[in-house]
Order: sequence, then structure tokens, then C-alpha cells
Amino acid sequence: MKVQGFSKNNSVLRATQYILLTIAVVFSLLLLVTGISILVEQTLQTVRPFWLLILAIILAFSIIPLGSYLKNVIKRAYYGQQRVQQQSLAEFEQELIQLIELPDLLAKLREHITLGLNPSSLHLFILDPAGEQYICAPDQTGNRPLTFASLAAVRL
Repeated sequence: MKVQGFSKNNSVLRATQYILLTIAVVFSLLLLVTGISILVEQTLQTVRPFWLLILAIILAFSIIPLGSYLKNVIKRAYYGQQRVQQQSLAEFEQELIQLIELPDLLAKLREHITLGLNPSSLHLFILDPAGEQYICAPDQTGNRPLTFASLAAVRL
């Protein structure tokens, strides 16, 4: 279900990914503090536990810039693909604006859908103003595919 351009499935998937990433970061920081404290305790056996804890926390928080860098890399990976899709859609829109004839428009639409989604079969339906129904558009060879769908036009 789409609500104002956002898909609920996509939002749930993204939220799940961020929750799992947050859990992984917290768990890795805990492991880091534990590992640092074990290493420091074995090397400096006379250190008080309080100072050992402070040192481990300072070392763990000094790695936060690395976390910021990784966060930026992850953002670029997620949003970079979205940016490419938006650019492709804008280019497609510009190509459609330049087309006038319906067969050319359908060919460009079919090409864009095939490149983006790679469907096994594709049926495009156009509105037949005379019958006020959607009819199947001709394919690349000019033949009308056999479909049993009859879609009534809904006037709002």
C-alpha cells in the first residue's frame, strides 16, 4: 500500500535494518570495551578497576569517528541507488515529453519498464475513449497480445 509516495513495506524494511544496525553497533562497542579492559588488565596488573574502566571507555569513544565514517558509507550505499533511480526517472520523463505519437510513447515506456524491471511478459493497457475501457496496446511486433482482462474506465 502506498501512502503519499512511501511504501509501508519499504519503511518497515528500512526500520528493521536500522534497528539491526543499532544493535550491532551497541554490541560491538560492548565487545570493544570488554576486550580493551582485558588487554589493559593483563598488561598493567597494578591498575585499579576504576581507572581501567575509564581508560576502556575513553578508547571506545575515541573510535566514534570511525562509526561516523561507516554511517556515511552506509548512507551513500542506500541513498545512492535511490538517487540513480530518481535521475533515471527524470531522464525518462524528459524523453516522454519529446514524444508525440502513441506508438513511439509505448515503445519508450516498454523499453524503460523492460530495462528497469525485466518482466517475463508485459502488457500495456491504454484507454479506448470510444468504449471507455482499457484495451491492451500492441506489442513490439504490432500484434495485440491475447488477454482476457477487461478493465472498465473509472471516472472520478
